[in-house]
Amino acid sequence: MRKSITPGRLYKSIIIEKGLIEEEPKKLRKQKENWFVRFCKKCYAKFPSLAGKAQISEQHAAALTFLNWNLNAKEFSCGINTILLLSLGASILAWLVLNTLGAFEMLSFIAYGNMLALLLFVLLALWIFRFFYMYPITMAYTEQKRALGYIPEIVGYMVMSLKLTPNLEKAVEFAANHGSGKIAEEFRKLLWDVEVGIYATVAEGLDEIAYRWGLFAPEFKRALMRIRASILEDSEAKRDSVLNKTMDELLASIRERMEEFAASIKQPSIALFFTGVLLPLILMVVLPIGSVFSGIALANPLAVAMLYNVLIPLAAFASARAIIKRRPPTRELPEISDKFLGKKSKWHVHIAGKTTDIRIAVIIVALLGFLISY
Repeated sequence: MRKSITPGRLYKSIIIEKGLIEEEPKKLRKQKENWFVRFCKKCYAKFPSLAGKAQISEQHAAALTFLNWNLNAKEFSCGINTILLLSLGASILAWLVLNTLGAFEMLSFIAYGNMLALLLFVLLALWIFRFFYMYPITMAYTEQKRALGYIPEIVGYMVMSLKLTPNLEKAVEFAANHGSGKIAEEFRKLLWDVEVGIYATVAEGLDEIAYRWGLFAPEFKRALMRIRASILEDSEAKRDSVLNKTMDELLASIRERMEEFAASIKQPSIALFFTGVLLPLILMVVLPIGSVFSGIALANPLAVAMLYNVLIPLAAFASARAIIKRRPPTRELPEISDKFLGKKSKWHVHIAGKTTDIRIAVIIVALLGFLISY
């Protein structure tokens, strides 16, 4: 019986299902537009005349291209001009209301005190305008800084795939499917551009990504160039050596950036401490003494309330936010959907066995506080 069993008969007894492996169809996802883009488009649809002579700087054009925002020069100009008119109108209206209520009487010791208050309101409106005008550039800078946290992940996925299969297309596809962040979106767009014929090969599109991101992340550019070069190695040992060296140098470069950031925030952190802690204590002593010697009501209750409750907290918040925005990301925060099973409803809290909207509770407490203060 053993002699009658041949390898051919054994293989014939193996039954397999013929046909291609069925893959789940990929769903097309519509890119969610930023609120700034939607605002500019709505403004241009309602007030196209506000666009004027639509001009956009090279820096803004580069930022819009980097962010993939579908926003042209006319829409951007119309949105910015609308914000300028709204901020100026709101500031002048607020000045008129406060002036009618006599809120600027404490500035009576200053010549043209009312006009000085109006100037401050106008400057505030111009600051709001500048904030929105620079918003695309700020967002592009933020995305670039945020991408530094995703670079080791993307390069790690590519290295992992190339060690198994020395194929650049498969490595890019693997990193695009499993990675996250702006660079993963760039890789997914690269694969689509290759399919539609914008790029002849994946390597051509990868070169463009490397040179574009190399402006602010040179270590990522070097990593991509070495990954491309590893494909040309004639042995697996040499290829693994190049890939390991690429990953080690990338991690060392990211570590150096974090050390530079830690050293650069020393002086701003000290300034923030003085603004938020020491300055209020010093002013508590200086204001009454200054009022006695100068004869000016520097310790006016309204002025003190505005200084301690508005100006100093805003200055401390702005300083802290400026410091934090310079920090390269170190980890990715998990995104938990509001529909996640077991997650409580947003803005709701359980008090005495009943679900209460926390916003209503905050409004009630604020109203009670204002009434008691009055």
